[in-house]
Amino acid sequence: MWHFLGLSSNWPFSSALAIMLIFALIEGVSTLIGAGLSQFVDALLPDLDVDMDADFSDPSATVKFLSWLRFGEVPAIVCFIVFLTVFGLLGLAFQASMLSILGTLLPPWLAAALVLVVTLPVVSIMNRLIAKIIPKDETQVVSANSFVGRVAYITLGEATLGSPTQAKVKDRYGHTHYVMIEPDHSDTTLKPGDELLITEHHGSVYRAIVNPNHSLSENH
Repeated sequence: MWHFLGLSSNWPFSSALAIMLIFALIEGVSTLIGAGLSQFVDALLPDLDVDMDADFSDPSATVKFLSWLRFGEVPAIVCFIVFLTVFGLLGLAFQASMLSILGTLLPPWLAAALVLVVTLPVVSIMNRLIAKIIPKDETQVVSANSFVGRVAYITLGEATLGSPTQAKVKDRYGHTHYVMIEPDHSDTTLKPGDELLITEHHGSVYRAIVNPNHSLSENH
C-alpha cells in the first residue's frame, strides 16, 4: 500500500491526502488552544457567506462556482478538507482501477484532470449534507441586507469593481460572516486588511467604501 501511495503517478492524490491531514490537525489544535490559531486558519481560508437565494445574474463566475460548492453553508476549512479527501481517495481508487484494467497507471496530470471532474460534484453534495448537520440557531437568523452599514475587513486578495474578493463582517449578534465584496467605484481598489463600510447589496455581492469613520469599528 505504501509503495502504491509513493508512486510518482499518484503524487497529486497522495499529496492531497497529506495536506488534508495537516489541515485537519491544524483545525483540531486550534479548537484546543483557542482563537489565535483559529483566526490564522480563517485568514488563510476564509468562509464565504453566499446568499443562495440571490439573483445570480451577477456575472461573477467565482461567486457562482463557490455557491455551487456550498461555501458559506459550511466553513471554508471544512470545504477544503472535504475536497482534498475526496480528490485523494477517488484519485487513488481511479489509479488502482487503471492498474488493474490497463496494467499501468495514467500520467499524474491526466489522472488528476479526470478525477477533478468527478470530485467537484461529489464535494458539492457532501458539503450540502454537512450543512444540514451543522446546528443553526434559528433565533439569530440575519438577512443579507442587514450587513449594509456595517464594518468589514478584506481577508484575501484585492477587489475592484466587477472583481470581488472575500471580506469578513460581524452581524448584530457578534457572529462573523465572510462575504464577497467590491468597491462602489471603478477607480478604487480594496486591499487585504482594509477597513471598509458596506454601502450596498447587489445580488450575492456587497459594495463598500473605505471606512470614513473609524469609531464605527468599536462596534465590530
